[in-house]
Amino acid sequence: MPRRSSRNKQKRGTKLSPVSELSDDLLVEIISRVPFKSTRCCKCVCRRWRDLVFHPDNRKKLPRSILAGFFYNNFSTGLACRCYQSVAGSWGPHIDPSLPFIPTATGVEVSDCCNGFLLCRPSNQMWNYVVCNPAAKTWVTVRSEWADRVSEARLGFDPAVSSHFHVFELTHAFSRETKVWRYIESVRIYSAETGVWTRTSPWDQPGAFGTISSSTFLDGVLYVSSDDGFVIAAVDLEGNHSVIPYPTPHTSGAHVFQSRGKLHLANYGPSELSLWALEDSSCET
Repeated sequence: MPRRSSRNKQKRGTKLSPVSELSDDLLVEIISRVPFKSTRCCKCVCRRWRDLVFHPDNRKKLPRSILAGFFYNNFSTGLACRCYQSVAGSWGPHIDPSLPFIPTATGVEVSDCCNGFLLCRPSNQMWNYVVCNPAAKTWVTVRSEWADRVSEARLGFDPAVSSHFHVFELTHAFSRETKVWRYIESVRIYSAETGVWTRTSPWDQPGAFGTISSSTFLDGVLYVSSDDGFVIAAVDLEGNHSVIPYPTPHTSGAHVFQSRGKLHLANYGPSELSLWALEDSSCET
């Protein structure tokens, strides 16, 4: 890549910024040391910075995005094939949806994702969870003694707060009448910082929460929605739990998600989509 002179033509009556005196190589070296989001802002400073950020020779030197996309199953061949769709274009890292960097990747089921981390369950070792970062191709294994009773497992990870993740196991009570697992009985939480599982107190409203429709992790709290009792369950990292009722009593097909630091609930019907935002967490019951 040709390097132009570090000096720009100075307009009469104006002073050059000290940064404008830097060579292209030195400027790229500086930009490469800032976070990805800041790198994206650098391209808006001026045309010179934009050209440096987008130049193919500099792409490998500059920080790349964390996982920015989504996994989905493709049934076009008759069998479920896991695929990945990036939303970062060529700027994002290449993600192989088969996750070949995991030694037990054959038959790995992606159970949940949170801020770029994936929670997987290998089919040949159902008592273990694998938490991986597909962008960095790193992974760790989490062992559980209760996986045979767990119908739902969720991941909690917020890199802005801590580099450690948490795994939530939702244990359901067994119904002798229907011979199926029904309603949440208790929750177990694994901390990657301590390497220990902790068990919460028994679920005090077992009849109000059954099938899980969606979940999200926000401010150290796992929020899980259910269409059985039309409520959202909130479980923090200490195992304390509470219930937030849906804004309407007959909502169906609802999903929780986070946006701009707030908890949202989306309800879709045959002809409309309704969105709510939780403004006051004191409404929890």
